[in-house]
Amino acid sequence: MKITSLLLTCVLLAVAACKSVEQSEALSSYVGTERIKNYQNTNTCPASDVYAPRTAGEAAEVVASAIASGKTIMTGTRGFKSQIDAACASEGQIQVTTENLKAVSIDVDSLTAKAGAGVTLADLNESLTKVGLSINMISEGGFFSVGGMLGSGTHGSTLRQGASLEEYVTAVTIIDGKGEIKEIDNAEDLKSLRVNLGVLGILVDATFKVEPLKKVKATLVNGSDANFAEDVLKLARENYSVSASWFPGISKYAATVYNFVPNDTPGDALNAQAHITEPLLNAYRVMLPIAYGDRTGGISCGLSNTRFGLRSNTFFTENGKKQDNPVGWSHKMQYFTCNKDGPCPWEIFPIYIGGISIPSSELSNWIVEAKKIHQAYHKFLGKVCFPLNGIYFRFAQASDAHIALNEGKETVFIDVEYSLNPWNLKTEDGVHQVNAVAQNYHVYQELVQMSLRKFNARPHWGKNTETAFLNIGKDQFNKWDKFLASKSKFDPDNIFTNDFWKRVEGTSKDKEILTDECGIKGTCFCENDSHCKNGLKCQDGLGFPEIKVCRL
Repeated sequence: MKITSLLLTCVLLAVAACKSVEQSEALSSYVGTERIKNYQNTNTCPASDVYAPRTAGEAAEVVASAIASGKTIMTGTRGFKSQIDAACASEGQIQVTTENLKAVSIDVDSLTAKAGAGVTLADLNESLTKVGLSINMISEGGFFSVGGMLGSGTHGSTLRQGASLEEYVTAVTIIDGKGEIKEIDNAEDLKSLRVNLGVLGILVDATFKVEPLKKVKATLVNGSDANFAEDVLKLARENYSVSASWFPGISKYAATVYNFVPNDTPGDALNAQAHITEPLLNAYRVMLPIAYGDRTGGISCGLSNTRFGLRSNTFFTENGKKQDNPVGWSHKMQYFTCNKDGPCPWEIFPIYIGGISIPSSELSNWIVEAKKIHQAYHKFLGKVCFPLNGIYFRFAQASDAHIALNEGKETVFIDVEYSLNPWNLKTEDGVHQVNAVAQNYHVYQELVQMSLRKFNARPHWGKNTETAFLNIGKDQFNKWDKFLASKSKFDPDNIFTNDFWKRVEGTSKDKEILTDECGIKGTCFCENDSHCKNGLKCQDGLGFPEIKVCRL
């Protein structure tokens, strides 16, 4: 009897599982089993069942199906604009994409707009400008989606108003962990939902405060970095918006400054910084790999001088012609797109970014430590230059969103940009497989670890390598416990989770992290030589010896 009963139970469970699979695949939003990829093809998610709901009702059906089959969910669209796996579902689980959630409605009288999670910032502003409205400095990339921006806290740069899309949210529609459609407009819940990592539910749409369309004028400023911290903070506080590229290897900086001007000011310029000419792209394509073999740093610093020159001279155009004193509508001046007649730069050579944020009051001290690291490597291992955009600085007022990078404090966002060697990438099923350590990666790791340990920096949720997110939480974010309380409220059974969230909340195991070569793959900070490769050893940092990096 016991054996018969056990067999019957197994059969019933198998039937239930089959029915669950059939039910799952029968949903109209089911796409198939797939491994979605990021925008550079440098990160491929595990194979999962992909759904593309068109409505809140269809999204709710997906969650109900996941609950029935005991699977977890993550939202992340094909070509997601991140280099890490924050948007990836775990192996064999459920991946929701927002590609069909693209409705936009605008209420001119109340100055609000509702946009689906799959709507890009450029498309949202295109709709808004038709009725004389806009959302201003909340990003520099018009290709980010509403869902992605609210998932990661994507930001622009201004101390005069909100610098992130989350600052303008007045309501959201989500599917919670019970599969219920929730329309939420109370301020306390929105503090968690405005930057949500995708772990509170499926974001279907969001409603935003918008403002009248405005024109801005851009001014380019550059100079020596002798007093960089003081110079750039003064620019940020005296102007509407400032972004600055610091090139410590050549002791220079270049800043772009924006200020509003009357709407009748002549000019219809646009931001063409990604409209790089084919000859220049080809030059970078040739020179960057050569720079990898140049241990003196001379070539990469030469490229830094080239990039400094590009940022010091106008990258704004009107009717295809460069403008020295550009004026144009805010969304076209501040959100860049790629040249429609040519490739994006990151399609030629993969670009990686390490993003952290610190209080603006600590900027001077951070610059001192960063210079110390650069000077130590200059002395022992040749010059250090990051030739793509140097070290990039933007600014924001304090936010009350629980895990916003600028929660509770006026903030400086700092990005360290570097590239992978395009001669040491192989393509497998259209996916880049990284076989070489990025140039100056040891310096990047030292800068990031110094920032995390000495300044308790907050890592950008959509950037960095995986190492920056290991066991972060209440030490970096004062309202972390409130975010976890929202997680329990909206997703009590932890339906919305993935490998990234497990690392963040500290439930990943060391054996999953401390693997061979993890120190140069970006999945750990090295602890011994096995975590490095190519003759590199796990050694004390030169400028910040409290940490270890893979270096010569």
